[in-house]
Amino acid sequence: MPLSNAWQTGAQQWTARQRHDFANDPLELIAVEGRVNEAKGDGDAGTWLPPDKSFRCAYAARMVAIKLTWHLWVTPAERDALTRLLQPCGALELPREPGNV
Repeated sequence: MPLSNAWQTGAQQWTARQRHDFANDPLELIAVEGRVNEAKGDGDAGTWLPPDKSFRCAYAARMVAIKLTWHLWVTPAERDALTRLLQPCGALELPREPGNV
């Protein structure tokens, strides 16, 4: 999730420690090619999706897990996009931060 998106959906109310912890949360960190990260920009699931379609279910589940874990809100467009993305995925477990099993 882009840090800017987190800021726009609740992180602006966080302490400096919470922002630090979020930026270093393993759930939040995914290694991707620079051009993919640049293409994502500040986009949420309503405005950007991974180009690898086989990763979209996992991506949507991760976005939901991050929003829930960090108590960030979801815009109506993002909610609709996540719902659409997750419908064909079947039963998925939300990813968890290591240590929070």
